[in-house]
Amino acid sequence: MTTAQTILQEATRDRDEGRASDAVIRLDVLCRLEPALIEPHRRLIRILVELNRPAEAEAACLRALEDNGHPVFHFELGLILHHRGALREALAAFEAALAGDLREPSVFVNAADSAARLGLLDKAEDYARQALALNPRSASVCKLLVSLEHARGRVREALQRAWALVNVYYRPDIDTLSGMVPAAQVLNHIDALLPPDAGTAPRTLVYLFARSVAIGHITQELFYLKTLFQDSFDEIVLVVSPLTPVERINQSVFALCMRNVRVVETDSITVMMSDLDIGVAKRGNRTYLLWSYLQLFRTFHNHLLAGNRPRFLALTDDERAEGTRLLARMGVPEDARLVVLHVRTAGYYGGDTHFDFRNLDIRDYVRTIRHLTGRGYHVVRIGDRTMPRLPDLGGRVIDAPFSEHYRHLLEPAAIDRCDFMIASMSGPCSLARAMGKPVLALNAPPYFCNLHVGPELIAFRRCYDVGGPRPRLLSYAEILERGVCDFVTRRDYDLAGIRLESLGEDELVEITEEMIAFLADPAGHPGEFQRRFAALSRADHERRAADPGLALQSRNWLGYALPTATVSTRFCELHGAFLPG
Repeated sequence: MTTAQTILQEATRDRDEGRASDAVIRLDVLCRLEPALIEPHRRLIRILVELNRPAEAEAACLRALEDNGHPVFHFELGLILHHRGALREALAAFEAALAGDLREPSVFVNAADSAARLGLLDKAEDYARQALALNPRSASVCKLLVSLEHARGRVREALQRAWALVNVYYRPDIDTLSGMVPAAQVLNHIDALLPPDAGTAPRTLVYLFARSVAIGHITQELFYLKTLFQDSFDEIVLVVSPLTPVERINQSVFALCMRNVRVVETDSITVMMSDLDIGVAKRGNRTYLLWSYLQLFRTFHNHLLAGNRPRFLALTDDERAEGTRLLARMGVPEDARLVVLHVRTAGYYGGDTHFDFRNLDIRDYVRTIRHLTGRGYHVVRIGDRTMPRLPDLGGRVIDAPFSEHYRHLLEPAAIDRCDFMIASMSGPCSLARAMGKPVLALNAPPYFCNLHVGPELIAFRRCYDVGGPRPRLLSYAEILERGVCDFVTRRDYDLAGIRLESLGEDELVEITEEMIAFLADPAGHPGEFQRRFAALSRADHERRAADPGLALQSRNWLGYALPTATVSTRFCELHGAFLPG
């Protein structure tokens, strides 16, 4: 075994055993000893990327290109540049790799993606088609081609690509080329899912809905659909994925959201096209709304931004009366002032850590609960039995999931009755918004997709840059500039060197008190902090709206641009760096 092979093995062992920094040292030495070797350079670059040391990884790419000029290092450089948003430079690097005869599917795919995000649709399509010719089973390429067809307004072609894509995922005997069928045949597949008496109204809207067990999607998507389309159609037909496990679905919330909607349940792969932006197809009396949830959210946001009002969901008189009786059995009098509380934990999704940056600790809210009961409020904490119990905080506090009187109607009934709801970023707060109830968004992580319908007060979780010698609180302008509002997983925060911290117990109490005052006089609340927040939000929304790459993903909007998104004054006072003067 050569010295180079020995060092490579030792570096691999170091990385696999959690000593990645030691692997970097070994590989750096080997690259200097044997500059013509390809593998040591490539492993060094990859490990530096894993360690979130992009500047060093970029320097290692440039050194590798200088040492031996292999085109694979243009490709590695393109990946690094693409990740930090330098799309033109990334595209140039990918094209340099192709010019060096590195004609692999991954190079074409990344060149196509960079070109698409720059709005160079012809070039993106050319590269994507070359990638597909090399790998006909590539789902990522087919998904990109769906987006490109949609961006050009070619609904039929997008529908064909989308059908091929879902077949690739679920049928191992097919590829994205042989999976292409005429668009009319795809619509036939959708029609075949409907029972004979569905979709017969003169004006019928058909919508595919895969996230049928997620409370946030159930409430938001139906709220937005009804706001945008209920007046224009005689019938809305929802084609949904299987409603299992049933215990995960609050039946009262589901019934509330699905009222006046025909629900068709199916295990067909056809419904999985709901994650794709295809467009609007029309045939006969039926309009097929083939949108991803993000395009639906964007359309609803822009509808409100244009000055239109939402169509709120409401309980029936019978449901409201039964809800009053249910709350009374739990100890909430009919004339009580009421606050609903939801603090997200990982239990509902079985401990999944993918979205754990949205989770919080109920113990941090005990002082706030005591403050509210001291002010004469009752507090109903909602959620599920996987959550940790509250301590005994007196008769005015109801830990609803653990009550012997709990019924599914409790959540919508309590929200319907409440003065306001305290939540952060979770499914139940979507129900409060859909029912037109005030929300105090405490410890909310910044996210472009949050739609604060109002009246609503927002106090963000603190975002710290931990890449320097000491943690530094990011301003709202920096949060927008660094793309934090697009982060969707814990890993996104880790790779960016950003740490989220929850607000302190005293802060939560002070901001809750501000919410009470805010509701007493919403018009008197706007001040200098809100003016700065609104100006930055609107400017970033306009920047996003003009970004072709974000448009391709239906992410070219910012929820905080809505005039009903109001930042907490007390939060800004306590954290002066958030909105500096």
